[in-house]
Amino acid sequence: MSFFRRPLVVRADRLSAIGAFLVVLAVFGLTFVGTAELNDAEVEFQSTSAFARAGSLALQGTPEADRIEADLLRDPDLASDLHVRVVEARADAGAADRAPRSPRIYGRHGVGQVLVALPFYAAGRLWGALAPGLEEQAVRLAYDGVEASEPLAHLVVGLRNPLLGAGTIWLVAMCALRLGVRRRRAIGAALALAGSTFLWPQARSSLSDVQATFFLLLALHLVLVARERLDRLEMPPGRIAFGIGAALAMAFLSRIAVAPACALIAAVGESVLRFGARRIAASRWTPRGGSGVTPQRALLLALAPIAVGCAVFVGTNLARYGKPFDSGYGSIFDGTLFQGVAADGLKGLLLSPSRGLVWFAPLVLLAPIGIARALAERERLLTFCLFGVTALVALPAAATVDWHGASTYGPRYLLPCLPFLWLFVALALEEASRRPWIGRAALALFVPGFVVALGGVVVDHRTHDDLARRAAEIEWPDAPSLGLPITASLEDIRRERYNRTLWDVRFAAPLAHWRIFRHRVAGLGEAFPVDELYHVAGAAVLSPRSERHREFHHFGWREFVRRFDGPGTVPIGAAVLLVLFGVIALVRGLDRTAQ
Repeated sequence: MSFFRRPLVVRADRLSAIGAFLVVLAVFGLTFVGTAELNDAEVEFQSTSAFARAGSLALQGTPEADRIEADLLRDPDLASDLHVRVVEARADAGAADRAPRSPRIYGRHGVGQVLVALPFYAAGRLWGALAPGLEEQAVRLAYDGVEASEPLAHLVVGLRNPLLGAGTIWLVAMCALRLGVRRRRAIGAALALAGSTFLWPQARSSLSDVQATFFLLLALHLVLVARERLDRLEMPPGRIAFGIGAALAMAFLSRIAVAPACALIAAVGESVLRFGARRIAASRWTPRGGSGVTPQRALLLALAPIAVGCAVFVGTNLARYGKPFDSGYGSIFDGTLFQGVAADGLKGLLLSPSRGLVWFAPLVLLAPIGIARALAERERLLTFCLFGVTALVALPAAATVDWHGASTYGPRYLLPCLPFLWLFVALALEEASRRPWIGRAALALFVPGFVVALGGVVVDHRTHDDLARRAAEIEWPDAPSLGLPITASLEDIRRERYNRTLWDVRFAAPLAHWRIFRHRVAGLGEAFPVDELYHVAGAAVLSPRSERHREFHHFGWREFVRRFDGPGTVPIGAAVLLVLFGVIALVRGLDRTAQ
């Protein structure tokens, strides 16, 4: 492995990246979903609430938790749809004379989701304590007349993904800068990631993929920071090594599926540290009295949070499910976590009209140009890392039966590797200085990417998912219409029907979202003829089942106005201020004379 000096990130670079972060945060924040829109996210919130109130991850003490318990008593098979696991209480030693304990309900999610949500939850509870009238009014105005709890905490916790999504944009800009991409192109690539990919619809939502993506990329960024120090013949400070380990631990705790990618980044970080320390020891130009730590201590500082994260993982699994390696979806060793046919899943993740990466992030088609540039500049280690992370995220996702990610917009299981691929896009844009046609191709790919991303924002993915599933029942009413044997189970019929919608262009999510939007802005209400919306024969007219999925209730600012009687100028004014400060930072940072 060879080391060579790289351009240092200067103040203007950081200022530009901060400006991009603020602008993107304003956009993501103004379009965020508000309270949890999916069972997964609501269960994560209930776990956070239970942990904060009772010190347990078992769902309890709220109307939502009681409703989940009642639904499971009525139909235990709903556990999978509700994304929970019911655990029978284990008998305590010497407790024969005590009343039997009732089963406990746990969410199927990483404990990292709870840990990161806790400060947001605390802020929401504090807000609710300071303004109890708002809480009471919001409870009365809950959607569909269903009793709700802790509405302000729900709203504030919903800001987590917009913040982490904007943080991912900042990290992409900083990583690109540390890879030698010039300032304007690095910032342009980062903003293109925000505006022309499915990251935007995902960041406004409330699933775990955004959090795992942020921490995974944060670990890589800190590896690049450490490498930059080593290029200057300095050992990195201990906080960088500790940060790498902490970021990897949080990524793993947020989403177990990224564990292989975490291991690869850890190995790359160790290689950078080992070879860099060896080079420093062999150089006679090494500065005296450096402030960094020894290689051995740096390694220990990185391993410490990883060890703590592993202990938390095992401990919480034992507490919830009684098995150290059962994270809620099945054991990572017994073959129940990853199933399916990888070839079909990979094809779907890349090409499906409703999930394909090339449709939901078309600028990745420039990645091969960036790969060639990286190899030409002898970026072998980082190229291997970026390739490896992409493969280790994509292949396990493709090998699952539910490779599509169920109710979502775009291939959300590929989100953790998207920023890594995007660094190659940034390198390709840098190559445009020598080959102008690359810039023209980038613009041609950005425009459809922006249209697709915006479609996932102006209409909520749950609206399309609800309408598409019901329209599919009309198009394929039974097993023979799907090419299945008459004896096929109801579950097989549902799965095949849903898979048909993922490949049938009539049901393509981007097109359907814009048709729904056009119908609404034309003032035609919430009654959608299936022949116009999905080109399905028949006179059926469908409307979203839930009030939450109608009109534009999927925006958090609408909920703030409707349920909390808040002035619309507050979220809009906050977004304007963020954009203003962001634009000022961008203008100052992108000034060609700035240092």
